[in-house]
Amino acid sequence: MSDVLRLVGFGWYFATCLGGGTFGGYFLDRWLGTKPWFLIAGMLMGTVAGFYGMFKMLMPVYKPNAEENDKAGDRLE
Repeated sequence: MSDVLRLVGFGWYFATCLGGGTFGGYFLDRWLGTKPWFLIAGMLMGTVAGFYGMFKMLMPVYKPNAEENDKAGDRLE
């Protein structure tokens, strides 16, 4: 169950980054009258931030597995 909740948290994090960038770009475009440039830039920045954050959150999850695989490889040699 904890793995499912962790994955849901990753999804919410990514959606929040993407949504925040999109809405921020949309409102900047409305305020400055520069359709659609800030919207596109906000979407791209939100996507990059979401992937970077998910990468940083997932690395500790997979790092112990990599160490276990290295130890198993040492035993076979």
